[in-house]
This record gives sequence, C-alpha cells and structure tokens, in this order.
Amino acid sequence: MSGTTWMHDLCAPRPGHARPPASHQGGNVEPFTESDVIDRARKTLTEYQAGPFANYMPYTKHTDSIMQRLADLNPRMIAPMHGSAFVGDGSRSLRDLAGVMREVLG
Repeated sequence: MSGTTWMHDLCAPRPGHARPPASHQGGNVEPFTESDVIDRARKTLTEYQAGPFANYMPYTKHTDSIMQRLADLNPRMIAPMHGSAFVGDGSRSLRDLAGVMREVLG
C-alpha cells in the first residue's frame, strides 16, 4: 500500500467547469499542503449545494461507513483529482470530511 488515498470519486466539482471534475477545493490552490483542507471542502460543498451542482454528489445511508473504512486505512496523503493533496493525518481528515458531508449533504 502506498499510503495515499485517491479521492477523485468522493470530491466536489471545481467552479467554472462545464462538466464538474472531482475536487473539494475551488480555485487555484497549491499542489500539496500540510494545512487543513476541510474548511475548503465545506465552502465548496456549501456553494455547490446553493447552485446548479446541488445534490450532484450522492449521499446515502452508506456514505459515512464508507468514509470511516477509508479513514481506517490511515493514509498519509489524500490526493483529490483537482485541489491540493493533503499530507498529514489522513485518517482524521477523512473523518472530518465525513462530518462535513453529513452536515452539508445529509
């Protein structure tokens, strides 16, 4: 195992794209960060819920348990398709993201 979790199927679209690619972070961001990206994820999801991309990301009764199982892998890096790759406590970050998804989408 590489210690990297690829998030392209779990993340929100980037503003300005006709077909939304996966990302939880809008705008131009650094390629890697050790800083928390959860606030960026919350902001992007909240903005998208208020516009034409509302409910584009499925949220079901299974989402939280899937996110918890991903967190249990203890990744050292979380790499979205677009947005900063987070380097650090990936387990905590995934659990925090699960909470944001529950709050915004659930």
